[in-house]
Amino acid sequence: MWNIHWVIHKNPLICFLSWVDLATSLNNGLLWKMARFAICWAIWTFRNDMVCNSKIWDGKQIFELSKVKVACWMHAKWLGHFTPITDLARFLHESNLPILQSKIKSTVSWSKPNEGSFKFNTDGSSKGCPGDSRISGVLRNGSSEVLVLFCKSVGIIDSNKAELLAVREATIIFVASRWCSPHSFILECDNCTVVKWLLNPKDVPWRLRVIVFQTSSFLAKIDMWTTKHIPRSVNEVADSLAKEGVHRLVDFLWIHEGYS
Repeated sequence: MWNIHWVIHKNPLICFLSWVDLATSLNNGLLWKMARFAICWAIWTFRNDMVCNSKIWDGKQIFELSKVKVACWMHAKWLGHFTPITDLARFLHESNLPILQSKIKSTVSWSKPNEGSFKFNTDGSSKGCPGDSRISGVLRNGSSEVLVLFCKSVGIIDSNKAELLAVREATIIFVASRWCSPHSFILECDNCTVVKWLLNPKDVPWRLRVIVFQTSSFLAKIDMWTTKHIPRSVNEVADSLAKEGVHRLVDFLWIHEGYS
């Protein structure tokens, strides 16, 4: 294909790895990688016709089928490619892919609170909807020191309720601690719905309102507090605690010795 004679190694693994290495070095590397799957698929379907329908092997037909498949897949993947499929199939070696901008994955990491402030990251995990659920949280200060870690079972509930219970538990712990006043409190959660409910309790479904109202009453005892949504990748510690806690038989609570 594309003015290159077809030569294949007898070992399929070596063949596939060599194909990928070759494709990586070409301008139309993505097209070559796509062609590998198209060729394998065309051979497989043709082989089935030979076994089931007594069809006679035709290498040229396999070649044409492979080109048509690649052309169709190009049109499906790159919507900006306006060349007709028939032309793509006939002159595939002359086709060019649209220039694709490389995707830069933005990395967001946990940020410590300002000096004199405290940040509680919470998470809830459910094995099913509903299912066995655990809640967890980690409290840290402006020096990134861990002051509290908790992980406990909350029974068979859905994930939203688990997230709310995690927030309530974190609020209870902070209000009962010596760090509550006069310091500011930041509550971070990777569930945007829960954050919205905390800021607008009237929007909460009736079956969950009791939890939100209880949490709000505890938050009212804190001089300065705020809550915000964060990506799950930023909430790694609390998320790991919750997922690991699903398999934990006993509840876990660790408190810094300065707690009172």
